[in-house]
Amino acid sequence: MPFLNHRKYTPTPSPRGIVFHSLHKCASMFLFNLFFRLSREKQLAFYSPNLKQPTDSAISPSINHNFCYGPVRDFRVERCHFESNISTHRIFQVRDPRDILVSQYYSFGWNHTDQGFNKKEEATREKIRNQTIDEYVLEPLGAAHYLNMRFQPLIKFLNQQKDETKFSVVTYEEMVTDFPGYLAKVIQPFELNRYGFRSRSVVQAKYQFKYRNEFRPEQKHNAHKRNVMPGEHRDKLKPQTIAALNDYFAECLTRLGYEPDAKIKAA
Repeated sequence: MPFLNHRKYTPTPSPRGIVFHSLHKCASMFLFNLFFRLSREKQLAFYSPNLKQPTDSAISPSINHNFCYGPVRDFRVERCHFESNISTHRIFQVRDPRDILVSQYYSFGWNHTDQGFNKKEEATREKIRNQTIDEYVLEPLGAAHYLNMRFQPLIKFLNQQKDETKFSVVTYEEMVTDFPGYLAKVIQPFELNRYGFRSRSVVQAKYQFKYRNEFRPEQKHNAHKRNVMPGEHRDKLKPQTIAALNDYFAECLTRLGYEPDAKIKAA
């Protein structure tokens, strides 16, 4: 992917920024590609740790031009704050934590290539391969505990947010089941022109077509996109495991709009 920040951007006294947050297993690399392209449409400086020449270290609280930055792979807003003259719109992409855990189990245990693994990563893979998926998600102070901790900054932010705070919460589930509706939401903060070659309607149509087949799972062995459809935890986990996760993630599920599986009760 070409390096976008090859020129100096025009300083402005009131810069505008778009910052997008997403955890692993929530399509953060897809967001990187999409927002890179949307930034190019808007001619924004694009900063990311995922560029061939990472540029996230160039982001500062006093940045003096319009920009887009991400993916920030956590929800800790205070770690990338900006001065009061900078108008920032944050986009948080979330996914059902129960599906994240299922995806982690298969990805970390089997699907990701182990090329370049260090000893700790090799040991983690070996441990996962000796656990059932139910054991993995219910391990005390294990994957579920760590994931819940990673969601807490977002829950706190949503509970404390003020009316003037500019942010959007979009879901992995809408991305894969209603991409046109999802795309309309994430394009909005870019404030594309109403008319012209790079108008909002033209750009939306362009990327709806470009990514029309993006969310089909790959069929080959060790495919990165093993299964993209929501609700996989219902097929992979025991009812009592789901019931335990419903209780554990109760606040998170409620605050982010995910319904617990009402028919599933602990044995």
